[in-house]
Amino acid sequence: MQAIMDKKQDELLNLTGTNYQAQVNLSFLNKRIVIKQYQGSNLSGFVKELIAIANSRNLTKIWVKAHAEDEEEFKSIGFESEAVVKAFYGSEDAILMAFYLTEDRKESQDRRKKEQLISKVKSSEQDDEFTLPAGYNFRIATENDLAQLSNLYDDVFTSYPYPIKKEDYLKQMRQKGTIYGVISKEGKIVSAAAAETVAEYKNAELTDFATHVEHRGQGLAAYLLNRLEKELKSNNYKSLYTIARANVFGINKIFSSLNYEYTGRLIQNCNIAGGFEDMNVWSKVI
Repeated sequence: MQAIMDKKQDELLNLTGTNYQAQVNLSFLNKRIVIKQYQGSNLSGFVKELIAIANSRNLTKIWVKAHAEDEEEFKSIGFESEAVVKAFYGSEDAILMAFYLTEDRKESQDRRKKEQLISKVKSSEQDDEFTLPAGYNFRIATENDLAQLSNLYDDVFTSYPYPIKKEDYLKQMRQKGTIYGVISKEGKIVSAAAAETVAEYKNAELTDFATHVEHRGQGLAAYLLNRLEKELKSNNYKSLYTIARANVFGINKIFSSLNYEYTGRLIQNCNIAGGFEDMNVWSKVI
């Protein structure tokens, strides 16, 4: 086992055992293990090692984007299917699955209210007009924008699953292929979003949406999503998805309005805005 990331934030481990190899991320803020890659026939032995690691680090959830062919075997070990990302692995769907180490971590709060939000989102009037108000400008971010971008995220979020408030982290993500779209007014970045790309499978997660409180209600997030979609399509990306806060109407409506399909909910998935929250998954193939 080899740790290859700063332990203060996350810990990225390469695991090798009998008939399995994997790379996993230990997130102490989110109290979870994310299986980033895995291969081999011994899923049971692999998960047994993950459970031992989780117990030793006080982590309470193990999360994986499983290959569809492995869904039943993960279920037999104790994982639960929560959502789907269409065509995540090329022509194959990813099944988002979770193993919970405590009963309280798997409890969804206000489940009925969140179901009602989805129904309301789906019945809302669709908006095909994506224009910026006067005085606002869009661009794909460059390295010169990252200091301002980190400041925006620091202003908007009390806590966040990843260290997007740090300029160095944004620089690393951009070097790995993440595309940041930003909207500015009078030279200041006031709204932003990201597309985390996986070139091998031509998929991308639309994430890190943030708009300064003084500039909300003007359709900036929807404009960002539309422009990022066009950027991805021009580079032959096919599978797009997002993981959106389940109790926030606006961001769910935006994805519904651009014809994303609601495919499930991740229970107490990450630490955002000061506490653990359920997250809705929206998926689209372009």
